[in-house]
Amino acid sequence: MFPDSKHHISIITAIFLAGIFWIGVVGCSPQAAESATPLSTSLITESTLPPPTDMPEPSPTAQPGWVILLAPPGADSGLIELMKRITLELASQGGFEYQDRSELTDADWIADVRLVVALPPDPGLQALAAAHPETQFLAVRYPDMQPSSNLSVLGNGLDQPDIQGFLAGYLAAVITPDWRVGVIARSDTTNGKAAQAGFFNGTIFYCGLCRPAYPPFYQYPVYAGINADAGQVDQQAAADLVLSNSVKTVYVAPGAGDVTLLEYLAESNVNIIGSISPPVQLQDQWVATIQVDLEEAAREAIPRILNGEGGQVIMGSVQFSNPNESLFSPGRQSYVERMLEDLTAGFIDTGVDPNTGDLR
Repeated sequence: MFPDSKHHISIITAIFLAGIFWIGVVGCSPQAAESATPLSTSLITESTLPPPTDMPEPSPTAQPGWVILLAPPGADSGLIELMKRITLELASQGGFEYQDRSELTDADWIADVRLVVALPPDPGLQALAAAHPETQFLAVRYPDMQPSSNLSVLGNGLDQPDIQGFLAGYLAAVITPDWRVGVIARSDTTNGKAAQAGFFNGTIFYCGLCRPAYPPFYQYPVYAGINADAGQVDQQAAADLVLSNSVKTVYVAPGAGDVTLLEYLAESNVNIIGSISPPVQLQDQWVATIQVDLEEAAREAIPRILNGEGGQVIMGSVQFSNPNESLFSPGRQSYVERMLEDLTAGFIDTGVDPNTGDLR
């Protein structure tokens, strides 16, 4: 043997043992154990998949339903324009189909009508509502229309007739020399009586005794009553009563007469305060329109009615519109507007009980 062979054997042995130790350490580490895990080589077959589930059948698309604006022949053109704009917009927002009609009967009724917004003159609305209880109806500016379970009413004269009359009387006195003013109102309804009493108080609020300075010397304001069934002869008689007292400005309250009465007054050179949009042929002698602000009230009410909340009486705020600046100057408009603000806020009392039409 070579002299240092033992030494060489010791070195080789040490290296051999060190290698075994290193292999053992690496093999026992978590990373090595993880990498040493054998991969599964089994194939995914159709028999190993979970059983298929039945897909639900698509439900049929629900019909949106219809909203109809019913504007019979003779309806106020300004009211038609306003309500068409509001109704069409709200129907679109709610996902409903929209249609406007001049006539709506059982014979041409369509399926799934959700709401009918009806304008005067009355096409037999209460009978139509009774025949179709599944449909909601909204009567807009029907004097003295009463609500039912599926019939709501907007601007029917129940909206502070005393306030409307008071405003008309005040306005008439402001613009009329010698306060020669009068009112034509329904004599057979509480609302008509309240409008007349309100007009008297509004006139007196401005002019006091309202005694003219020059002849003819009549006591103002002047009142002429008219009934619901008044024909043209009766309407003309009411107009002649105020004309015979030299009235220069007349307030025609809601429900008192029709366009024929207004035309007769205009032909007699009388200026008119009315409750409708002025017909084209009357614009030169139309002072202003006094009515309830329908837009705000309608925008609030129609979604609620479409939600099934029928049988409402919707109250709106009184306003004047369609001012004729040649008869009702901007300065006087501002003056009357300030009075209306005080009246609405309750700082001025009409002195009339709107529930009875009597003076308080």
